[in-house]
Amino acid sequence: MNMVIKGAVLSFFLLLFAGASAQMTIHVINVGQGNCVFVEGPKVDGKRRTLIFDGGKSERSYEIVDYLTRLGYMPDKTVIDYMVVSHKDADHFEGFMGLLSAGYDIDTFYHSGSDKVQKDYDTEFIPQVKKLARKLYVMKPGYSMKMGDGAVITCMVSGGQLIGGEVIEDLSENDKSIGLLFEYGDFEFFSAGDLGGGKFAADEKCTNRSTSQKNIESSLLRAMQRERFIERDKGIEVLHVSHHGSESSTNYEFMNGMSPAVAVISVGQNQSTTYQHPRIDIVERVLMAQAPCITVPPALVLQTEEGLDKGKTSFEGLVVGDIIIEVDASGDYKISTTGEFEGTSTDSVPPGLWGEFKKD
Repeated sequence: MNMVIKGAVLSFFLLLFAGASAQMTIHVINVGQGNCVFVEGPKVDGKRRTLIFDGGKSERSYEIVDYLTRLGYMPDKTVIDYMVVSHKDADHFEGFMGLLSAGYDIDTFYHSGSDKVQKDYDTEFIPQVKKLARKLYVMKPGYSMKMGDGAVITCMVSGGQLIGGEVIEDLSENDKSIGLLFEYGDFEFFSAGDLGGGKFAADEKCTNRSTSQKNIESSLLRAMQRERFIERDKGIEVLHVSHHGSESSTNYEFMNGMSPAVAVISVGQNQSTTYQHPRIDIVERVLMAQAPCITVPPALVLQTEEGLDKGKTSFEGLVVGDIIIEVDASGDYKISTTGEFEGTSTDSVPPGLWGEFKKD
């Protein structure tokens, strides 16, 4: 995976993208300690299909509304084609309530089918969704959402069921998360809520990761390879790191198999002091390939916020605010950032175009 930073060849790439006939745009919106991904499909007949995956916590919902409004998706005038909530944790669904209250309509809503009792989710959020969404379904692995011009978003895992049919039982709510693969041309982006990579001797000895969550990642990787969603010798372009860079995510097998050129982390300075996300053992040892069991090149690590200044928190990722990934029909892509984040950071990247990338 070749990366081209700003320089003499930048104008060439700008012309390449300016001339592209269609483009998919993935927005990793900075909602602090939470997840929110908004996708605009390629324009077809003057229209772009849209998807929003997770909505952060309630106190940051206004930022999603402001962000969508700046893109031209106005409250009371916009129907979002697909709304997907990965699981029932507050930092993944609460912000959707603010989005719906602002006046956005939803065509189709998907959830994992988890039977966890979560009061705010079950008694407030879902009744609101049922009033506004035209269709409501449990997301199953293999289901695809067509985004136009061949761009597609496919469910790889949901409620412990993997693509290809394997089912893993007795899971925490985090490990019931929906995982989605976004594809356009030869480009792939993967995002999976708070999905876990488990704890096993070979990984712990090499990466120092420790977690009580189950290892879904290794089985999921093998399933995605068997079903030919992931090529064994190529991996993917961008990984949205699960669980905000917690030690529960991204075991060495998953990192080696996914082999991302870029890793993005949704994290907040307003997080609980117990979290200390993103963790050193994930950012430096796994994503930046400092552990000897990581056999693929290091990823470029971009994160929405700095994270709390605590002993286990990593400060090696670049703090960039909102992250925008624009993909052309061939799979080539560029990344730009807004530079909008809470607090201060000494290593933040200025807003604007940051880099150009070629597909594998």
